[in-house]
Amino acid sequence: MSIDEITVGMRVHYAPDYGRKENGVVKSIQDRNVFVVYKCGGEWDHYQDYTGHNTPIDDLYPGWLPEKELA
Repeated sequence: MSIDEITVGMRVHYAPDYGRKENGVVKSIQDRNVFVVYKCGGEWDHYQDYTGHNTPIDDLYPGWLPEKELA
């Protein structure tokens, strides 16, 4: 996914080459940095109130994965 395809509020999933996959929502984009909220206690309508984590664009994909695929 390229930086031009990412928008604030977009549901994405993080899928690195190794480690755990996670669903999240894009909180902000600053220059070429994408900040994603991954944990918000299920309060996705209020994701803006939670800390976003700087996430490598190369590991972000559009949409959420089903829970069973987040291992």
